[in-house]
Amino acid sequence: MVTLRIVVIVVLAVFGTAGRGEAAASEVQVGLAKIDITPEEPIRLSGYRTRREPTDKIDGRLWAKALAVGGKNEEAAVLITVELVGITGSMTDNLAARLAEKAGITRERLAVCVTHTHTGPFVRGNLPNIFGIPIPKEHQPAIDRYSDSLAKKLEQVALTALANRKPARLSWATGKVGFAANRRGGGRSKGRPKPVDHDLPALFVKNAQGDVRAVLVSYACHCVTLGGAFNRIHGDWAGAAAKMIEERHPGAIGMVAIGCGADQNPALRGLLPEVNKNGQQIAEEVDRLLKGKTQPLTSVPTCYYELAELPFGKLPAAADLEKRLRSKVERVRYYAGILKDRMADGINPPKSMDYAIQTWNFGDDLGMVFLAGEVVVDYSLRLKRELVAERLWVNAYANDVPSDIASARVIKDGGYEVDASMDSYDKPTRLDPAT
Repeated sequence: MVTLRIVVIVVLAVFGTAGRGEAAASEVQVGLAKIDITPEEPIRLSGYRTRREPTDKIDGRLWAKALAVGGKNEEAAVLITVELVGITGSMTDNLAARLAEKAGITRERLAVCVTHTHTGPFVRGNLPNIFGIPIPKEHQPAIDRYSDSLAKKLEQVALTALANRKPARLSWATGKVGFAANRRGGGRSKGRPKPVDHDLPALFVKNAQGDVRAVLVSYACHCVTLGGAFNRIHGDWAGAAAKMIEERHPGAIGMVAIGCGADQNPALRGLLPEVNKNGQQIAEEVDRLLKGKTQPLTSVPTCYYELAELPFGKLPAAADLEKRLRSKVERVRYYAGILKDRMADGINPPKSMDYAIQTWNFGDDLGMVFLAGEVVVDYSLRLKRELVAERLWVNAYANDVPSDIASARVIKDGGYEVDASMDSYDKPTRLDPAT
């Protein structure tokens, strides 16, 4: 465990060690794979509290996709995108341990990014209190079977990508997409600027003939085009964008990660037509970037991974819990009861939580940051101010989704990302502004 100073140390390492990759070459070894992770039986969906019945209705299949870069196992790095609302740190750590045993992939060279689609299945351990009531016993077996199957499939897709490595050309560019809008407003936020990050970084994998083999993009926006009344399985705009990229480039794999979009929603919301309109903006910008100049990446990434310690604010006392137990809000009463029972058993709320920070540095050409959790947009904007924005790519929802990660500005204003969301993630209170 390290202190928060590691946040600065690790992120600065993105540019402080430029040039430590392998010597420049026109090609690197790249492997790709995809696997269907759509549930095979009725299951509860996650992301919204209002949906409490399992569904087997599928409007879009869900996928996990892997990109492996590097010819030797000791230097290879694997990035997996997963069309789910979230995963847990223990899931990623267990996957890393299996890949280390079977392929020599060390922890810092595995990154797992979820799309945070709110129309994907509930995964064991993530958002455990999202429904504000206990999960019925008859619903749990399907959740357990899906979660166990998911773990095996993530291992399979990573190992397949490693086995599929062949010479390829990597390049990247940054475009713009405008459908994300800051969802915070009113209260103390009223009248203040509402920051957004409309950058669309895109990484391209091409074979020697120039054919597109894969596209990886990242955009800072919630996957909530579809609302809580939609109890059907779908990857939302991220899934639609990936599918459109693959349709426009036959034989290629489309991969989507999410940036610091915890406080960003699509301006256009509704049903599947709106999902497709949002996804189409991504696909069209990818095509525009492919027609322009892109920056070659000629080295495998130098990778770093650390755990920081994020402190919580003032922990609830017994009197606070009694007040919560009288709340008119069901989820508040439910979680207060959980905390009260734990404290009665001598289990006090934690004072802090572990927080995963990862960086991949492609020589002088690209610094890629992976931040855990639902990170508000302030973090990516600040990193781009303090580092070299033209060479920086910031992903959130990476490796673990332990809670919303609010900035000092957002914590001061309060609201959903600061307080209301923490119950769902089994966190006793808001983060301390020191985070």
